[in-house]
Amino acid sequence: MKSQKKMNPILWLLGKRPTYQRRHIRANNHHYNIQWNYFGNSITTSRYNIITFLPKNLFEQFQRVANIYFTVLLILQLIPQISSLTPITTILPLLFVLGTTLIKDGVDDLFRHVSDYKINNRLVKVLQVTQETLEDGTLGPATGTFVQKKWKHVIVGDIIKLKRDDFIPADLFIISSSEPNSLCYIETAELDGETNLKVKSALIETAEMEDDEASLSKFDGEFTTEPPNNVLSRFQGSFKWKREGEDQLQHYSFNDDNVLLRGCRVRNTRWLNGLVVFAGHDTKVHKNSGKIRYKRTRLDKATNYYVFAICIILLITVSLVTIGNGVWEWLYGQYFDKSGYLPYDQDVINLNVVHTAFTSFLNFFSNLIILNTFIPISLYVSIEFIRLGQSYLISFDHKLYYKKLNTRARARTTTLSEELGNIEYVFSDKTGTLTENIMTLVKCSIGGKLYGFMASDLDDDYKGCGEELGIELPPPPSRIKKVDLSWNEYEDPSKPFFDKNLLTALHNKDKQALDLFTALAVCHTILPENDEETDKLRYNAQSPDEEALVIAARNLGVVFAERSSNSLSIKVYNADTQEYEVEKMEVLAILDFDNVRKRMSVIVRLATGEIRLYCKGADNVIFERSSQKSQELKDTISRQLKFFAKDGLRTLVVAQKDLSQTEFDEWSEAHTQANLSLEERDEKLSEVYEQIERDMVLLGATAIEDKLQDGVPETIASLAEANIKLWVLTGDKQETAINIGFSAHILTNDMRNIFIIEGTCFEDVERELKTAQAELKSAIKKNRFGFVISGSSLKFALDKPLSELFLRVTSLCQAVICCRVTPLQKSTIVTLVKNAKDVTTLAIGDGANDVGMIQAAHIGVGISGREGQQAVLASDFSFAQFRFLERLLLVHGRWSYLRMAKFLRYFFYKNFAFTWCHVWYGFFNGFSANAVFEPYYIALYNLLFTSTPVVLMGILDQDVTDQYLLKYPRLYIAGQKGILFNKYSFFFSLLKGAIISLVLFFICFGSFYYNIYQGTGWETDTAFYFFLAITFPLTAIVNIQIGFDMEYWTFLAFIVNIGSILVWFPYVLIITSFPLYTAAPYWLSGFPFVFSAELVLGNTTFWLNSCLAIAVCILPMMMFRFLYRDIKPSLADDVQKEMTKDRVSKTPLIFIREKIAKQKTFPRDALRFAGYAFSHEKGFGDLITTNRFKQSVYKKKSVRENPPPN
Repeated sequence: MKSQKKMNPILWLLGKRPTYQRRHIRANNHHYNIQWNYFGNSITTSRYNIITFLPKNLFEQFQRVANIYFTVLLILQLIPQISSLTPITTILPLLFVLGTTLIKDGVDDLFRHVSDYKINNRLVKVLQVTQETLEDGTLGPATGTFVQKKWKHVIVGDIIKLKRDDFIPADLFIISSSEPNSLCYIETAELDGETNLKVKSALIETAEMEDDEASLSKFDGEFTTEPPNNVLSRFQGSFKWKREGEDQLQHYSFNDDNVLLRGCRVRNTRWLNGLVVFAGHDTKVHKNSGKIRYKRTRLDKATNYYVFAICIILLITVSLVTIGNGVWEWLYGQYFDKSGYLPYDQDVINLNVVHTAFTSFLNFFSNLIILNTFIPISLYVSIEFIRLGQSYLISFDHKLYYKKLNTRARARTTTLSEELGNIEYVFSDKTGTLTENIMTLVKCSIGGKLYGFMASDLDDDYKGCGEELGIELPPPPSRIKKVDLSWNEYEDPSKPFFDKNLLTALHNKDKQALDLFTALAVCHTILPENDEETDKLRYNAQSPDEEALVIAARNLGVVFAERSSNSLSIKVYNADTQEYEVEKMEVLAILDFDNVRKRMSVIVRLATGEIRLYCKGADNVIFERSSQKSQELKDTISRQLKFFAKDGLRTLVVAQKDLSQTEFDEWSEAHTQANLSLEERDEKLSEVYEQIERDMVLLGATAIEDKLQDGVPETIASLAEANIKLWVLTGDKQETAINIGFSAHILTNDMRNIFIIEGTCFEDVERELKTAQAELKSAIKKNRFGFVISGSSLKFALDKPLSELFLRVTSLCQAVICCRVTPLQKSTIVTLVKNAKDVTTLAIGDGANDVGMIQAAHIGVGISGREGQQAVLASDFSFAQFRFLERLLLVHGRWSYLRMAKFLRYFFYKNFAFTWCHVWYGFFNGFSANAVFEPYYIALYNLLFTSTPVVLMGILDQDVTDQYLLKYPRLYIAGQKGILFNKYSFFFSLLKGAIISLVLFFICFGSFYYNIYQGTGWETDTAFYFFLAITFPLTAIVNIQIGFDMEYWTFLAFIVNIGSILVWFPYVLIITSFPLYTAAPYWLSGFPFVFSAELVLGNTTFWLNSCLAIAVCILPMMMFRFLYRDIKPSLADDVQKEMTKDRVSKTPLIFIREKIAKQKTFPRDALRFAGYAFSHEKGFGDLITTNRFKQSVYKKKSVRENPPPN
């Protein structure tokens, strides 16, 4: 045994583990396994724990320049020699900002902890093994029993027991199961969104232990496996074990067929036992999740730069003011000393250069404190309140509610809402995200005759399509009505068919129709079973396409009912007797599907003794192998397949061939020899398959609809109009992905070319990319292109030598589809585009294989579907349907960006208008760092007088209603280009604030210059009276300004806006009241100006001065705005005019998005892009032919209460 690697306790606390080239495990031996310090099974998706929360959160908060700035400022205020303001004016706001953010982040992370707690505390049965010490001191035999444990207490080396419908808590090596040959069926919806079943199995040697606790307790196999990694489709391992009755250890190997991954679910298996090999964060699903990172928005990062720019402006201003103070001290300071008005300290004997420099040095920090409101401390806490409000608006939007699943949209983070308005690239999964993964046979061609209708067939161009393609289309009914199958006891109502003519043909025993549907009921590798709970026939299929065809045959009266290793039975409905007639067939051979062959065949002996081959596959493959006498039918079916491709249907061509006994015997001998070959076995088998799969007679073609989620094509069209590029990253094969691309209108027939990159080496991929680049460069701007690349090619394209070329090519294409992509490649693609192109990205998916890209993107969206929550748990936003992405981005995203942009512009403006008054005041006090405003007005300016209206605007304001935003998606482009808030608007806001403060200050100063407030018998030219005279118009101006900026007025907005102005009056009355003067403690600033407010407010000049200042400051801005909108209106201005016109004329906006029209034109090589419907993986052929599955017979009495329709 290798020596134990010692673990640093600090690294252990930080969640670090030593790495090994191989993983070593002993079953049922905790002492051995613990020494390797493997991860436990507890998972953590939260960002903090009780120890790291405070330091980590504060560290993140102090990445904001403003927080660092105010901390330094607070330290300076604690020095009395340089501070003219009490430190409490900075301490309280700073603590409030840090504390509010701390609480908000804590609550957000608490929800993650709750989610982790629910998962970690799920229960599972774990084998608890004990060994008693015998009288002679030796250990007795191991005994064990299964006990309930929480998931988090499961460790590597444990044996656990799972039952039907249980989630798999860790990566397991399968020991045994309840099914014959220890097969087990799993559903990977949590992992990849697919609901079709996958089959796994135990090794024959361990399967012998079955469910015997004694045997399982004695199991002491020593395992060696690959280290934890993120490759979902591969697993390599071996173990040594001395079975009972054997003399020496035996070595056994196993692979991914014998391993269950965390996140999957047990289906159709009563029980199974497994050994934990990877737990917690070592599991493959979590290795694909990526590291949880702190996401910050584009505006958040820009605000940091702008705050830094304000810091520079502040330092320049303070430096100039300090120089001015030094000059004043040198020229005039001595006169103030001699008069005794401002005497120097006793230790200052003579006024000299050193003293002047030292005084100016102290004055620098004093002015820094006075002018600190250049950077408002309440900026970030106001942003957090706004984001919180915006997230609640998203979570409670009833138009994002999906009634069928009772699922609301949820903003899982409160820090990214305005980023939704900047998205330029959307990366989407396919299965479960764009599609519902529900396959249904909707059309077919039998002997050249078409059957089946879709809703699109009612369109006006239906007949024109037939004429263009040169095919005869059946006349569509006045309305689409599904076939009544109530007579069929085997009916699956979820898979309807919409053409009674097909049912009539089958009931009339039309030979061609019966042959085709017999082929569909026979040519597959589905395993049937009787569902014990519902007592209904259920199919276990590797592919939902294959299942859809068999269910379609069953619905129409040709039922696949039973299978063994060498036979199968179908039941064919006889309309005359209203009974099912059983037909048994001997299965002679199964020529299984793979991605190279693109077809599968079954050779059966019929009850009549005839030997027949049924084959189905991709059109080009079957056509090449059809007989010459099928040539005319082949031409007809080819044109019909183009018609199917127009609707984005997945097609298969079906054929058959009758074999003589001699022909089959010769082929069977060759097949046996190839099957026994130890070298190039697969190649030899392919050659043998080719010999028999030729000269076949065409029967027809099938067309399956891979049902898109509602509104997917319309949503994609809107996103495209909003200049958002969509990339589809899917694990599906190329044909399937292209097919869905056409269905969802990601790919369209008006594209000049669709580049398909499928090279298998670096040179091939480079050549194909350069060829595409050359064609793109020579194309005109109006040409549109699509781009499709396979996973094998992608691994070369993502490498540094080709990544730049890959990005240049894809940037010029309107649609990009990446096929056979691993979860890690999804994350890598998102990261590459995000970093190389400096764009804002969004990733959307529904499975655990999408978690990596969801976390890598700026915004992650999880689809909370019927199965699986891994993507939702890792996401920033979640909802139930892809179509909700349109409203999330075009409505909530644009509103959030607009509100935040207006908030930032206004916030910087009002603070510069406030702070520059100190600078102008310095010209009249020797730049001595005396404040023009009373200290508590400084503290309350951003908290009481101006904060509420701007926060309310940031939460509720909207320039265009949601209906018009959906009608005009191009309104979204303003956020992508940063038009509403950028460096120009930022500096314009600062300049506007400085000009307002200049005009306001000198209008008020002019009133005092001639002492025009006299006449009451009191001397009113004091600084405090000037403070009263300037603060009221300042408060009114900034609040009236936001009133003009706000475009969505409500009663609440009106109250808040007026209230923020009127609150100034009780404030000044309180601070000048006699009770406060007598009751204020010594450590507060004094309130000596008793009754001053009454004197000033009773003076007419005060009101005239205020009105003049407000008018001079507000009217020019109003005139500029109206003039600018009239001369150079934006798209939003034009839409607002349309809204106003519709409102005045009381014209209702009727905006019901119509379904995207079906494509009337056909690509030059339509069949090249026609997807074929087949399993994504190899089928169950090996299981069937080797008898490693449970024979299933469906037994249910015939029910004939409802006769078939005539």
